Amino acid sequence: MKNMNTLLHFMRYFEPYCIEKNGERICYVSALEYPDENEALEVLGGNGFFAHGPKKVILRYAGRKNVDGEDQWRLSDEQLPETFPVWEAR
Repeated sequence: MKNMNTLLHFMRYFEPYCIEKNGERICYVSALEYPDENEALEVLGGNGFFAHGPKKVILRYAGRKNVDGEDQWRLSDEQLPETFPVWEAR
């Protein structure tokens, strides 16, 4: 059941959303919901997340890590156990 709860949390957390980091806009969307790179580009580029579309989209993997007693999502370039695929656009 823990894996199902993690998956449900992942799907809610990685609805298309963006953050600003060091002056750069970075957007994320679940690759489980949008498995094709072109679908991810359409979602992130067509919904106003980027003024002129993202420059690049890469596949990353998100997993839960305990940081200071709190579970947080961490991204990795490689698929590890208990991680889920995420498109990252910049």
